Amino acid sequence: MKNIVLLTLTFLVFGCSNPNRSVLTKEIELNWSIVDKTSDYEVRYVQLNFDPFVNETIMGKGIEELMDKDNTYILDTSDKSRLMDIISDSLNFRRGECGTFALNAGLIFTKNDTIKGIIEMGCGYRQWMFQPWNENVMDGLLSDSGFDKMEKMLDSINLKMNKN
Repeated sequence: MKNIVLLTLTFLVFGCSNPNRSVLTKEIELNWSIVDKTSDYEVRYVQLNFDPFVNETIMGKGIEELMDKDNTYILDTSDKSRLMDIISDSLNFRRGECGTFALNAGLIFTKNDTIKGIIEMGCGYRQWMFQPWNENVMDGLLSDSGFDKMEKMLDSINLKMNKN
């Protein structure tokens, strides 16, 4: 019995972590409180799927590893403005978690071709995971009003992506 408990704890501590992701997060240094729509950050939206369940083919990978030219869109000024309106207002988020995080899409903030911040969207786009952490968003779960704003923003972005 001791061996089973020890094996389970070892798996939970070491088996679920991705060593490449921990190295990457040390390089990320964005201060979310100073980002605004006029900043010189380039923001890339990466669309993966609309599935609320865990996708085995992308499990354990970060959004930056899944980015390619066919699933990526660079936000324009109006898109950035909508995004900043969402992440700068704590009323767009609430406490709670969705359970097992299933990655759907993400936003990658770069400056001088270096990743400075990442937002991974999962659980049917309702849960947002920030790297580095954004204290303004509580647990990262969108409120109903935040979800409505996010839907309008992504509908606009998806229309632009489909035109190309």
